Amino acid sequence: GLWITWLAPLVVLVFYFVFRAAAITEKCNRVPALVNSWMTTDRNIDLEKQYVVQYIMHSAAGYYVMGARLNATWALKLSYVFGVLLFSLLTQSVLKGT
Repeated sequence: GLWITWLAPLVVLVFYFVFRAAAITEKCNRVPALVNSWMTTDRNIDLEKQYVVQYIMHSAAGYYVMGARLNATWALKLSYVFGVLLFSLLTQSVLKGT
């Protein structure tokens, strides 16, 4: 019972940072489309702009954790796993208490 009082704020803080980092990574995914939509010249195909867009796409900016890109999918999977672990721990503590 007492362990949850100091563990809960830490867990909430970790999840807050994970979801904020995932949101930043998702925003980085939209930058190439934004750059590509800029009107620069009257030419139909602007090769310099295409080079910049390709460079941004291939740089794959965002947050990485142990070599894996942290996006919204991974953040949700982490929350699902944590929910299962929390449910298991609470179930075990209730069963041992009775």
